[in-house]
Amino acid sequence: MIALALTLLAGPAHSAEIDEPVAPVESTQMDVTFVDGLYVEKDMMLHGLKGYATVDFQVPRNWELTADPQLNLYFEHSDTLLADQSNLTVLLNNVQISSTSLSSENAKEGVLKIDLPRGSLDEYNILTFAGTHRKTDNCQDPYDMALWTRINRFSKISFTVDPQPIQGELLDYPYPFLDEQGFGAVELTWVVGNQASDDTLTAAATLGFGLGRMADYRGVEMKPAVTDLALVDTNAVLVGTPDEQPLIGQLVDLSEVGNVKGLVGVVPNPHNPALAVLVVTGWTGKDVITAAQALSSNPRFQTMAGPTALVERVPDASPPRPRQVPSPLLEKTATLADMGLKDQTVRGYYAPQFRVPIHMAGDAVVKPSGGVAWLNYGYSAGLDTSLSTMEVRLNGVTLRSVPLDHSGGESQTYLRVRLPAEMMSPHAFLDVAFHLFPEGYESCEKRTDETHWATLYASSEVSIPHDNYAQMPDLGRLRYRGWPFNLEEGPVELVLADNPSGDEISSMFALAARLGAWSIADQPKLTVSTATSAMRSTLFAHQVVLAGATPHKWFNQLVSKGVLSPPGDVSKPGVGVGRYAGVRYIEQRLQADGRDRSIMVLRGDDDAGLSELVNSLWDGRMLSKLDRNLAVFTPSGRVQTSTTQEPQQVGTVPLLTQGQLVVQRNWATWGIIAVIGAMIFALAVQRWALARGGEV
Repeated sequence: MIALALTLLAGPAHSAEIDEPVAPVESTQMDVTFVDGLYVEKDMMLHGLKGYATVDFQVPRNWELTADPQLNLYFEHSDTLLADQSNLTVLLNNVQISSTSLSSENAKEGVLKIDLPRGSLDEYNILTFAGTHRKTDNCQDPYDMALWTRINRFSKISFTVDPQPIQGELLDYPYPFLDEQGFGAVELTWVVGNQASDDTLTAAATLGFGLGRMADYRGVEMKPAVTDLALVDTNAVLVGTPDEQPLIGQLVDLSEVGNVKGLVGVVPNPHNPALAVLVVTGWTGKDVITAAQALSSNPRFQTMAGPTALVERVPDASPPRPRQVPSPLLEKTATLADMGLKDQTVRGYYAPQFRVPIHMAGDAVVKPSGGVAWLNYGYSAGLDTSLSTMEVRLNGVTLRSVPLDHSGGESQTYLRVRLPAEMMSPHAFLDVAFHLFPEGYESCEKRTDETHWATLYASSEVSIPHDNYAQMPDLGRLRYRGWPFNLEEGPVELVLADNPSGDEISSMFALAARLGAWSIADQPKLTVSTATSAMRSTLFAHQVVLAGATPHKWFNQLVSKGVLSPPGDVSKPGVGVGRYAGVRYIEQRLQADGRDRSIMVLRGDDDAGLSELVNSLWDGRMLSKLDRNLAVFTPSGRVQTSTTQEPQQVGTVPLLTQGQLVVQRNWATWGIIAVIGAMIFALAVQRWALARGGEV
């Protein structure tokens, strides 16, 4: 199936002579921490007589390992353990590679350094940590809380690598810019050329949106913009016409483009062949947009190959499919499979809990009747039916606990759990915990707990009827997938200065990538305008204004109209009253000409500060600090929030919901009214009966 009409260049990409010699690629050490590189958010706990934890890691595609990677494992454990009977064992891909005694010497700041044999590594690898714990020679309670080891999330793997030269191949895009086997965020550098047109800026946003959606939770981090490829230490991006980006002619041969409208390419950086340069160009701004759409649309995989390709047209410019797991619950009812989750099985005494994140739109309000979860589960035979249970929690609060009381186990059974409306929010967590006690666990005979299991099936269903309304403006709703700027509530327009700096364009690219990761819209409408264009725009859209060191005229006009706060209202004493020196902030307001449309400004103390502020939108911890409608980021790193516009309701509360809320909030009053009504009715019936009796 061919969805793009592309013609491949006949020969290899042309490289002009470079004045500076190509720098040799040298071996370097790369440290990957569990918390930042492997997304281990919390310390891992090993509980009980035998406790287990695992962590996955990969080896990036262009790394050639020149030495065995070293695991630096930081841990601590209960100081009541018997050193001669307690140990911590490490397995690589299910093969034991090291073990250490859990003694008093390493109880607090234990360190285990292990070489990971290169010959045992695959593309995807599993490290398993197994803790054996005993604190007495006599009968040992397997549920004793003193039996534990904690693996620190700041443990790391150190790789000594020789990065290999990039082999440009569009068929592999988004590799090498996004390596599925890589670690952490996608790091890119914007290369500055001559003044960029609005079309070129829109092309950059299109490219960023698609890359952000493909990167998903890993994120896209933009480094300070540069004017020379010799200055970059990450992969780079060149977007624009040849007039706007003169360096393009040094990387690809434009002589064969002819009447074809656009060109895309992945070429090695001539100053460091281990780094790649993404080239997106065309003879006009519209052609550049077409080229960007070719890389950022769904059918690109079937059509582009080689280091460069010519683009005639893009019939289907829909973006890559969202990769969010679980997917947001936008419908009222969905199975776990619909949300992208699979059947899951746990084993043993300390079976980890299942977590089902329930993500809804930022203005979702669960109806007063609440929601329902139908949980489909099974469990093994051999459990103590008087002690084994399944516990269901919502946001950490237990809702139900039922016994696992069939001695022969069950393969398919259901539990209906009501989800109270007052406990629900656009982000909620439904946890299912199995407490698996084996038969006769009190005895001291040796036994394994691996035969005891429980499964939560993906056919389990969640039904949450909800309405959509909210009090706005409210920066706190950005934590709900960037609502309302996630392109599911209508078009979004990004506004820059008339002649934006490289760092401002870089910030816009990073913001577009964040919107791509947030959004699940099938046909998002994202546009970019400069200040003058925004002043003439009639687009009915949510708007995000980016402002660096010098406020542009659209920003100033919004301030003069009272849509945004004047400088003196944002600056703080000691930071610069009446000016923006040293202040970064985010302000959100409702647009005056459309109450349902929001406008948000991201303001940096300088252009680099704006870039850092946009990059921080990938930090969930930072987003959790936002509320009200103004957030100021002080030089000390604190976030101060305040209100500069009183909230208004956006969206409509249905009449039925209003009636339910009135009854719910005034149930005592309605109860008294009902009793009085019943008494009046009874008295009327009594008088009617007496009257009838008198006639007879």
